[in-house]
Amino acid sequence: MRLLILILILVVAVPVLAAEDTLPSRFTERTEDLFTEYCLPGMQAAYIVGENAKFVTAVGLADSASRAPMTTETRLPAGSTGKTFLAAVVINLALRGVVDMDAPVSKWFEAEEGFEGEEWFDCVPNHEAMTLRLLMNHASGVPDHLSDAGWKAELDAILDAGEARRDDYIEPRESMAYVCGDTAMFAPGEGSLYTDTAYIIAGLVAEKATGRGFYEMAVEDFIQPLELDGILPANTRVIPNLGCGYMPADNPFGLPTSTLLPDGTMNHNPALEFTGGGFVTTTEDLARWMWLLYSGRLFPEPYLEDLLLNGHPLNPERFGEGVYGLAVFVQDSDWGEVRWHSGWYPGYQTMVRYWPEHDTLVAVQVNRDYDTQLAVIAAELAAIVLPASPAED
Repeated sequence: MRLLILILILVVAVPVLAAEDTLPSRFTERTEDLFTEYCLPGMQAAYIVGENAKFVTAVGLADSASRAPMTTETRLPAGSTGKTFLAAVVINLALRGVVDMDAPVSKWFEAEEGFEGEEWFDCVPNHEAMTLRLLMNHASGVPDHLSDAGWKAELDAILDAGEARRDDYIEPRESMAYVCGDTAMFAPGEGSLYTDTAYIIAGLVAEKATGRGFYEMAVEDFIQPLELDGILPANTRVIPNLGCGYMPADNPFGLPTSTLLPDGTMNHNPALEFTGGGFVTTTEDLARWMWLLYSGRLFPEPYLEDLLLNGHPLNPERFGEGVYGLAVFVQDSDWGEVRWHSGWYPGYQTMVRYWPEHDTLVAVQVNRDYDTQLAVIAAELAAIVLPASPAED
């Protein structure tokens, strides 16, 4: 009897264990809270802290019509964060001496003995003074073809044709026709204008310099060796395990309000993005990729200061103070320097931020392109992962 009473006392005295309070659990809980707060269809979020701590979670739906859940293996278009693959390709070529970042790119497009020129290049504003660095720092002065009414009219014609032109898209060189003869936005190096046009020209330079396709270089030189299986080129309508994206009826390109057909294929060809973006990703593999690139781990040779981070001042009215390097914004934050990039593709948004002083990265992707407040969401998740104050480490 005494033994039974003692056991009962011990059972009552042992406190009920609290829910597991770990960094992954806190990160997951905050992700779910933010997903609910912003009424998102689906969301993936990931973090990396140094060499040994990484985590990814997913919540919501990948497809609201079929009720398919968003998982950590769902692929989503990553928008302009895909520019980082062109940055890696070009850094690789620069390290090998194949390209000169500060030499005019005209040598790759003008006719020479034994070398066929390309007529479109001669009518691009500032073409004679363009360099890879100016193009990829968004400091070349070239206008943005996405803002051209003619380009939008051609896209409308493709979309209006429905099934007959479902696989058609405006190819990179064709896109250049829509800035041909335009007035430069500013003299080379004298301003800042974020454009996909500049990155498409830089992508064509990489192809001309090597005789290889851009996607061939990105996949064979980086994606496959690093086993980033969740990342694929966005150059076809048929993409395995692709989440459906959602956009408003008055979206800028006149697309349907959801991106997938009932058979799971895209209702337009995403190949039009090319080196302005050009990839679908899982958030886990996107986070690992950008952590490697932004932390200086991607190549054995030093490349951060002279190549990746050697940037041009941002337009402060749009982005605030800071510089844009090779596919990277570099600015100050509460936790010190932050290297980051966002991505927008119709129906999807992405945000990736890396704090070098803490070797910490946070990545978020959602399958809606409006009313997401993704910068706020990324900041809220960063507050879970990073020290409570800049002084702590």
